[in-house]
Amino acid sequence: MRKNKYLSSLILALTLSLFSCTNAPYSPTDQGGSDPGGGGNPPALVEETVSVTFSTLYHYTQNFTTLTRGSFTIEAYKGYYGQTAPQYVESVKQLKLYASNELIISGTSIKYIEFDMTTYKDATVYLTKGTFDKSTGIWTGDTDRVKFTIGTGGQFGITTLKISNTIPTNPGGGSDPGGGGTSTKTKVTIPSHTLSDSNPPIDINSKGQRVSESTWNSFKKGGQAKFNNNYNYTYWYYVGGQSYTQRFTKNGYEIFNPTGYYYYERKSGNTFYYYPSIYNYERSEISLDLTDKYTYILAHEVELHMFEFSKYTYDEDEGYYHYRDENNAFTSTVIFKGGYLTYLYYVIPSTAYYEIKLSFETTIEIPQSFYYE
Repeated sequence: MRKNKYLSSLILALTLSLFSCTNAPYSPTDQGGSDPGGGGNPPALVEETVSVTFSTLYHYTQNFTTLTRGSFTIEAYKGYYGQTAPQYVESVKQLKLYASNELIISGTSIKYIEFDMTTYKDATVYLTKGTFDKSTGIWTGDTDRVKFTIGTGGQFGITTLKISNTIPTNPGGGSDPGGGGTSTKTKVTIPSHTLSDSNPPIDINSKGQRVSESTWNSFKKGGQAKFNNNYNYTYWYYVGGQSYTQRFTKNGYEIFNPTGYYYYERKSGNTFYYYPSIYNYERSEISLDLTDKYTYILAHEVELHMFEFSKYTYDEDEGYYHYRDENNAFTSTVIFKGGYLTYLYYVIPSTAYYEIKLSFETTIEIPQSFYYE
C-alpha cells in the first residue's frame, strides 16, 4: 500500500513538471532568435566584389601563400607533385602558378571569378566546383570554396583577379554579355622591329682609356645616379647552370631567362608596351621605371664585382684594367671609354659569370606580335 502511494506521488510530480515545461514562456536566452520554433530567417547576402592587382601589393619577386581582400581569401600552394612554389614575379608583374600548384579561393557564396586574360597562358586546369571557361578566363558557380589545380604541363600567370558573390551583367568586359574576352575584337598584327639608340656619346670603336683613382672611385663609390647616362648596354650572367640576359636602350628593355623572352617598348613616359613570349607576344601596357632598372643593375654590379683601384693592372696595348685573385678564385676586367664605364666582367671559373657589355651598341629585336582592338 505504501509502495503504491509512493508511485502515485511520483507520477503526479512528473506530470506537473512536464506541463510546466510545455507551457513555459519563451526566454530571450533561448537559441533560435525571435521564433522559438525555427531559428529565424538567415541574413540577406551582402553583394561584394573585390579586384586584386598583384603589382600594387608586391615590388620584388617572392613566394606567395595567402592574401585576404574583403571577405574573400586567396591561397596558393605548391601541391603534392609540384616542384616550384607559387610566387609573385616582379619582371612580369604576375602571380605565377606552376605545374601542380593549387589556387584556393574562399568566401561566402562565390559566384564569379575573372582572371586577367592578357596574362593567361594555356594550361590544363582542374577545379573542384563550378565551371571554368578557358577561352575567357572566367569561372562561375556558387560555392564557399573552389580549388584550381594546374596540370603537369603549363603555367597560370595572374596580373589581376576579380572575385564576386554576384554575376556581372557584362562578364569579362566585352560587348557580348555571355562571353567577354577578346572574341568580339579584331586582332591586329605588329611586324617585328628593332629598338636602338643613335649618336652614342663615345667612339664605340675606340680603345679603352686609363683613368685616375678619383675617377675610378667616382664610379666605385657613387650612387645609382652616377649611371643615369649609361642607359645603353647588355647585362649577361650565367649562374647555377642557367643563362640570363637583360638588354637596355633608351626606349626599350628586354629580359631573357629560362622561362622565356619579355620585351618592353616605351609608349610614353613610364608607360610601356609589353610583349611576353609566354603569351605568344600578345601586346599589353605596363608601367615601368626604366631609369631605375638600368641604374640599379650597374650600381649593383659595380658594388659587387668592381674592386679597389690598387688591385688592378692596366694593359696599355689592350686598354683594359685586369685583376686576378692571388688564389685564382676569380678575375675581374674593367674598361672605360670617353668617361663612361663601358665594360665590367667578373668570373668564378666554371661557376659564375657576370658581364656588362655592348655599351652604346645594344639593340633589341622585338619579334612579330599582336593585340586586340
